[in-house]
Amino acid sequence: MDRSSHAVVLLVFASCGVFSYAQLIDSRQAVPGWTENCITCICEASSGCNETIGCIDGNYCGMFLIGDEYWRDAESPVLDGDDPSDPGAFQRCALDPFCASKAVNRYIQKFAQDCNRDRRINCDDHVRLHYLGQTQCSIRINHLPYYQTFRTCMRALSAESRKGN
Repeated sequence: MDRSSHAVVLLVFASCGVFSYAQLIDSRQAVPGWTENCITCICEASSGCNETIGCIDGNYCGMFLIGDEYWRDAESPVLDGDDPSDPGAFQRCALDPFCASKAVNRYIQKFAQDCNRDRRINCDDHVRLHYLGQTQCSIRINHLPYYQTFRTCMRALSAESRKGN
C-alpha cells in the first residue's frame, strides 16, 4: 500500500467511530491535543493498528500494545459484564479496540504532562507518555521507529484533512 492510500485508510479508520471524540472525552476534562488523529496515530505507531496482533512479549497486548501495569494505571477498564479482578480481564480489554482505546484515553487523561518540555501539552507529549510511561516520558524518542511512524501518520492525516477543506 502506498503512503497516500495508507493515509486514506487511517483517515477512514479515525472517522469510522473507533476513536470518536465523545469517547476520548470520557466525561472528564478535555486534555489539550488529545484528538482522534492523535489516538489514531498512537495506534498506528504501536502496531500499525493491527486488531489481530494478540499479545507480544507476554504482556503487551492489542493494537495499542498496552501492558498490565498501564491498564491498571488507567483504572482497569473492562468489557461489559467483565470484572477487573477476573483472570484475563486485562487481555480481554487490551484485545478489544473499544476497551483498549478507553484504557489509552484514561491513561492520557490521568497522566497528561509536558513530556518534551516545550511548555505546552499536545499530542507529541501524549505519544511519548503512551510509549514511555508517566515517569520516563521526557526521554528522547525522535530516533525511534515508533516515533517516526507516529510523525508520518500525523503528517498524512493533516494533509488529508487539508485536502478535504
